Amino acid sequence: MDTQLLGKSLLQAVLTGLVAAFAFEVMVRTGAPLCAPSADHCVVDLLGELFTVQIGGLAMALALPVFARRAGLGWTATVAAGAAVVALNLVWFAGVT
Repeated sequence: MDTQLLGKSLLQAVLTGLVAAFAFEVMVRTGAPLCAPSADHCVVDLLGELFTVQIGGLAMALALPVFARRAGLGWTATVAAGAAVVALNLVWFAGVT
């Protein structure tokens, strides 16, 4: 039962991450002002699509505990799943950049 709830929560979190990444990429492509005019360096310009993927991963990491708790999972499973997603994000970002 917990496996189904965790799978459902993970699917919802992945969809949230995809929507966040897509929305961010639309803002980048349309030229929305994402950096301060006085900034010498902007992380959006430096990382490009990598930053879009990272935004999606962070949105997923933030959404997973919310969806897991709403699905009725206990704190142990929620914290473990959230920590796993955060660790994956950190490993991916450290390996790519």
